[in-house]
Parts: sequence; C-alpha cells; structure tokens
Amino acid sequence: MLKFYNENSTIMGNGPNSGEKKTDEEQYEDAILKKTFQLGELSRTESTEGLIFFAGTDKARVITEILEERGWSRTKDHNVTNFTIKWCLAHQVDWNRFQEGKQLINNIPGQLAFADKINLWYTIRDYLCHRRTLDGNHIQTFLPMTFVLDDESEVAEFLRSFK
Repeated sequence: MLKFYNENSTIMGNGPNSGEKKTDEEQYEDAILKKTFQLGELSRTESTEGLIFFAGTDKARVITEILEERGWSRTKDHNVTNFTIKWCLAHQVDWNRFQEGKQLINNIPGQLAFADKINLWYTIRDYLCHRRTLDGNHIQTFLPMTFVLDDESEVAEFLRSFK
C-alpha cells in the first residue's frame, strides 16, 4: 500500500474503499482532476488582462519568467486575494479566502510527499523500490538515477556510482 504523510504526520493510504465515504486516494484523485481542469481552462484564456500571480518563494524565478513572458502581472503582496495563481509555501496559503474554481495554488493540502522535487523523488523511489520486490520492476526503467546531494549518504552513493 502506498502511504502519504501530511504535515501533521497523519498516515493516509490508498487501500480499498470500505464505506460510502471517499477514501483519501479518491479525494486526492478528485483534487488532481479539478486542478487539471482548472489549468486547462486557464490555458484557453485568450487575454491575460487581469491575470495576476503571486510568487512568494526564492525558487519561483522560473514560474515568474514564464508567466511574465505571457503577459501576466506579478504581485509581491503577501495578502493579495485577487490572484489567479499563487506560487508559495504551504504556510502562506489562506484557505479561508481561497476561491475554488477561480484560483490555483501550487500546493495540495496535506501532501508533503508531492510538495517539492525532493519529497516527490523520495516518494516515487520508495514506491518503486517496494514494487520491485513484488513484481520485478526496476526504478531505472521509470526514472534516471537521482541523488539528493545535500544528504551525506546520497553523496556517498553518488561518488560510489560514478568512480
């Protein structure tokens, strides 16, 4: 069973649905589908007039360049409420003011396993390593060899691999 850990260390799994209430996996899939639909709607917008984005992290340079190149307006106001996209850290989101269906935020609530590249890599690696023991899959057929170079054990593995 694939397990996800949210910021409160609650374990959420993707096991079978035993009742009428949606499982965490079903809720997660619904959220992804909704965000995908919203992104599709935004990409079909003919005019960028009124499209505002907030980029509040140091790593937002790429998203800033892409959106500004397409005519979007950037705001640096942390309290902005009329944004179309907010690229920020999880603690910078005011979910009470978020307008579902009109605004996008780059975070999926409670899903630290997918919130950044390193956590996503750890999640995929752990999942595929577990699957390999079950059905013979090898992680390198899915992802290239990857190392997190601010982790000493991974640096040592990198050096061993490329000696």
